[in-house]
Amino acid sequence: MIPRTLFGDGRLPLICVPLVAQTLTDLLSDAKAVVSQHPDVIEWRVDHFVDVESPNSVVSAGRALREITGDIPLIFTFRSSAEGGHPVSLSPQAVDALRLAAADGLPFEFHDIEMRSSETLTAELIRRVHACGGRVILSAHDFEGTPNEDVLESLFRRAHQLGADVAKVAVMPQSPDDVLRLLTVTQRMSQTLPIPIISMSMGALGVVSRIFGGVFGSTLTFATSAGQSAPGQLPIEDLREILSRVS
Repeated sequence: MIPRTLFGDGRLPLICVPLVAQTLTDLLSDAKAVVSQHPDVIEWRVDHFVDVESPNSVVSAGRALREITGDIPLIFTFRSSAEGGHPVSLSPQAVDALRLAAADGLPFEFHDIEMRSSETLTAELIRRVHACGGRVILSAHDFEGTPNEDVLESLFRRAHQLGADVAKVAVMPQSPDDVLRLLTVTQRMSQTLPIPIISMSMGALGVVSRIFGGVFGSTLTFATSAGQSAPGQLPIEDLREILSRVS
């Protein structure tokens, strides 16, 4: 399935709502509620899922989720605790096996892969996701601060060099200058790289980037409905109303 103009070329970013439920029952219930709010994209944060240790259970749950969400594009995301994910007891080998099983078995439009993953695993995941008709978001998250412009640029460029279909960088600002620096690099990279990019400053200081990021070239923003996956996310209805006034 090729999602409708996903990560398109307008000033307004698409709105993605994360699902962070722990059980299958809650996941499907939350999904129904989110679908009724008509987000552009839905992200499944699998690191919150109680059966995450079983690749078969994850694939089965993902297929059930697909039935509920219909043609709304889905992102499969297993976020490591090192990049703000829910702590799990999986070994690195088990995490790799889970990602590979999801790449092979889930009919999702996008798979989020952290750039900290090994290049060998990243290349294999990209190959498998592409073989199934999906696309890959290569991401990097810094919950401690905001790097300088050179480092931010290098993260976007590395995602492209590794074969990403979309590059994503999220950082934590300590001052308004940090937010401005991210938006400056976002604008530059959106005009330089041949792939769509996603960027955001997290927390209260970074809320402005979730609202106006599209003006600077960020193609997706995250909002809450059934649960928050990162600090600073606004409720979907509030964010949609604000964005309607920006257009």
